[in-house]
Amino acid sequence: MKNYLPSYAIRACAVLMFCAGCSADVASRDANSGTDADSALADAGTWDLTEDTTSASVMISGTFTNNETKEVQPGVKVCVLDASPEICTTTNADGDFGLRFPVHSQVGITSELDTFESGIFILTTDDEDRFIGLSIVPSAFRTSLLASIGVTQDAAKGGFSISVGGKGLFPVIDPADGDEPWYLVDTTMSRSESGTPTASSFAGITNIPVGDHLMTLKHDTYVCWWFFGWYVDTPNTSRIPIRAGFMTTMGYAVCDS
Repeated sequence: MKNYLPSYAIRACAVLMFCAGCSADVASRDANSGTDADSALADAGTWDLTEDTTSASVMISGTFTNNETKEVQPGVKVCVLDASPEICTTTNADGDFGLRFPVHSQVGITSELDTFESGIFILTTDDEDRFIGLSIVPSAFRTSLLASIGVTQDAAKGGFSISVGGKGLFPVIDPADGDEPWYLVDTTMSRSESGTPTASSFAGITNIPVGDHLMTLKHDTYVCWWFFGWYVDTPNTSRIPIRAGFMTTMGYAVCDS
């Protein structure tokens, strides 16, 4: 069974590396969508997948916070994934950004800032504006965690992470590639044992070759659909873009047992 929430109520608990980034007050921002809220954000223009300039668009806006300090993060370069020519904006003093995307499209938002992990957040737009909360994580944090399980990220490859909510979901890349899946519980990294899912808060795979891949969350009983993601017709599966030097996330899965 697919699970959907009304667009006006959506607040993304997104993971650009290992950690969730949720803060208040969605209702006040959503109430202002399309008025003062939009004008206060840097509008990077409209990107249309079909190059049809008459197509409707929606505003995806949000706030970046520093996962380590929990404070808003200005100066983050935020771009439309794979747009050519480049379409970017920069978070303002309050950590806010805004980008327009075509409706009903699979899109991505990239984030870059010196000394921080570069990330890609993917989502599928509908026909309403959305506000999302994102965290950006210091590179040293990621490096030290991966080192604890003997992993070094290849700069020519990418990876992904996802919140699995302690359900013991086991991520698999199709076709199989990248390192053995890792799991993060609080600040402790671990690996699966003989392919058995490990109950944890976050999971991911590193050193995946550049390109678009299918990622499936394996489980004997759970059937999952993405709260945010690039949907395919197969339950528990999402298409994910992998880019060199970036960690990709699609938010988290909503599962039925």
